[in-house]
Amino acid sequence: MIHLSYERNIFTPYPPDPDNIASSLGAMWRQFRPDYSVRHGKIEPSRCAETFGATHSEKAGVLTCQIALHQLWEMDYSLSKLCRFNKKVFLALGERLVGRVFDRGDSPIRKGNIEL
Repeated sequence: MIHLSYERNIFTPYPPDPDNIASSLGAMWRQFRPDYSVRHGKIEPSRCAETFGATHSEKAGVLTCQIALHQLWEMDYSLSKLCRFNKKVFLALGERLVGRVFDRGDSPIRKGNIEL
C-alpha cells in the first residue's frame, strides 16, 4: 500500500497576487533562454521554447521570449500549486499581467526603475 501526500500551504493568499505568478514564471526563464549558434552566427531558440511554441524577438539589444500562458500551465508543479491546481484562476491572473514588463519575473517598477 502506498500513501501519497501532496502538501499545500494554506497560509498563502488565494488567489495569489499576479506579481507572484510573474515571479514563478520568471523562475522558468533558463528553460526558454536561447543559445547563440557560432556555426550559424545567430540566436537560436532553446528546444523547450520550440516545443512550447515560444517566439523570440530582439529590439534595441533586448531579447524577448513570448509564450502563451496556457502552454506553461502543466510545465511547472509549483506554479500549479500556487494557483491550487485551478487553471482558470491561473489564466485569469495571467491576463492581468498583459502589457507589463518583467525581467526574469521581477517588475522593473518594483526595482525602482521608471518604465517610460
